[in-house]
Amino acid sequence: MAFYSYAHVPWLKGNGQRGYKDSDLPSAEEKREQYEAGKLELAKAGYTEIGMDHFALDTDSLYQSMQSGKLHRNFMGYTASKTKLMVGLGASSISDSWYGFAQNVKSLEEYQHLVENNIIPIFRGHILTDEDRIIRKHILNLMCQLETIWFKESMQFKTLPMVMDRLKEMREDGLRK
Repeated sequence: MAFYSYAHVPWLKGNGQRGYKDSDLPSAEEKREQYEAGKLELAKAGYTEIGMDHFALDTDSLYQSMQSGKLHRNFMGYTASKTKLMVGLGASSISDSWYGFAQNVKSLEEYQHLVENNIIPIFRGHILTDEDRIIRKHILNLMCQLETIWFKESMQFKTLPMVMDRLKEMREDGLRK
């Protein structure tokens, strides 16, 4: 079960967000309180937090995968197994080849036109650099195992000293071990 906060992004969604103003919405502190209350209710119902905003019953493959250290996350959410290739079908969908991302055109009409004319409907993409892939591994480790190995030679990247400075700051603030 995913338990997400409402994302107020009127610059992306326009009128689709029903004209809410920032003042109509809960503060960050109120949202955190709501999350914690929801988390307690889910725990009462037998759900365990398995990762950021996700919960599972102990009989679920996601929970079992978390327990065995095999939990994985892609841009769609947590999965019980690694997904190194995801092909997005449809307008605006995103594909992930593990080495890069591609997003299809957003307009349904344009998507249909391109597909009907045997044209790959990719609108934009990004090829991951070696450093991007190392950082991705750290992010996945943190999101799925709640830890990572910073100083392993194969996990080094250029901005690691800056990251370690920021993590030191978080430790001093009591936000991490």
